[in-house]
Amino acid sequence: MLYQDLGDGTEKIYLYRTDEQQNKPKATDTNKVKNVVKTIDGTKAYLINMRKQWIYKNSFYQFLFNIADNNHEYIRQTNEFNLPTSWVTLSVKQAKSLEEQVKKNQAQMAIEGQAYVMKKNERNNPN
Repeated sequence: MLYQDLGDGTEKIYLYRTDEQQNKPKATDTNKVKNVVKTIDGTKAYLINMRKQWIYKNSFYQFLFNIADNNHEYIRQTNEFNLPTSWVTLSVKQAKSLEEQVKKNQAQMAIEGQAYVMKKNERNNPN
């Protein structure tokens, strides 16, 4: 999961995907939105959106106050991201830096990976 700091860093926009085939991540809104990140046990991450809005109690109140056209008016929203302990939340800068480091060290990681597999095979097959 990625986040981007806003202003002085007290507010954050979170970037997330709801589907593995999704190319571009969705961004949380900034208008009247509170984002909460919680750590959970388990392996599956999930998102809970809680949206509050004004709704007339009945048709009488709708008749009286409909001039303001505020039925179902948006008040606020809370996004609760529930992430397994194995997940990491990175800033956009950290993610770009990590991507650059992986590209730079890709050849070395491939060599080390092959050496690890060869060593593991030698232990399992001592012929």
